[in-house]
Amino acid sequence: MAKSTYEYIISHEPNGSSDQSVKQTIQIIKKNHPAYGYRRVTGELHRMNILVNHKKVLVLMRELQLLSTAFNKRTRKYNSYRGNVGTVAKNLINRVSSLIVLIKN
Repeated sequence: MAKSTYEYIISHEPNGSSDQSVKQTIQIIKKNHPAYGYRRVTGELHRMNILVNHKKVLVLMRELQLLSTAFNKRTRKYNSYRGNVGTVAKNLINRVSSLIVLIKN
């Protein structure tokens, strides 16, 4: 192993240990504000001088299953169809049948 690699590994803490304190803070924020999503939680973390990327907060909240479900309602697409509206006029001149006779000839 190269000496630079060894020194790098020694000087940096393991990957999961830095996330533990952030996870605990996120859980505290979500207890106080259950409707907060990852964006608002990121803002709260920044106000507490914990600088974490919003994408990292989203990943951690997914791991902890803390994503907000308050605003996940899907709306229906607009559909103006109302079925048969009004009355259908009587076929007094039998146009459909006369067209069929013309096409056959």
